Amino acid sequence: MASYLCAFTAPDEHINFLLNNPDHLFSYVEGELPKLPKVKQSLLERLFGRPTQLSNRIPKNWPSSEVEMIGPVIHHRNVDLHHWILNGQQEFVSGSGTIFQTWLMNKQEADHAALDIGGDNENFAFLSNQIPELFDLVKKVNEKQIREILSAWFEFNGKNEPPTNHECEEITNEYQMFAMKLAEGIENEKGLIWIIC
Repeated sequence: MASYLCAFTAPDEHINFLLNNPDHLFSYVEGELPKLPKVKQSLLERLFGRPTQLSNRIPKNWPSSEVEMIGPVIHHRNVDLHHWILNGQQEFVSGSGTIFQTWLMNKQEADHAALDIGGDNENFAFLSNQIPELFDLVKKVNEKQIREILSAWFEFNGKNEPPTNHECEEITNEYQMFAMKLAEGIENEKGLIWIIC
């Protein structure tokens, strides 16, 4: 069974909370409030309705339903293909083009621009200031480029047939949708989280 890379946008405040509280990542994904320890309030705080430390810790606008996943269909068997498509090369890169590189490197050699949620080298994030660079890379992806890279990737992996029109169109559509969702994220000043699912 393949491990899939699932991505979704999130405000920087939420990303920072999850970086500090990685155990609550999947509560976030499912749209469930995290179960944080209860904090005792003084009598005055209860009488005057002052917020507790607990309510201060959970970011505003925590999702109340499952987050919307965006991006192309990427799994552990084709992550190298998508790195190649996004960056136009198989070699490692720097900056936001490292999004798929996070899955191509082990923890000891990790050289990417992503924030590692939980330190296990599986779940990552870019803050909102990194998304414009990623958007620029994604919006440049086109069907001609995909056909050329997919053909080379097939050959590299011992498949001796050209990609079908359907395969190329499907990947192109996935990148166009990803670009659209990234543009919405930029407009709303959101970063990006990607997880194994």
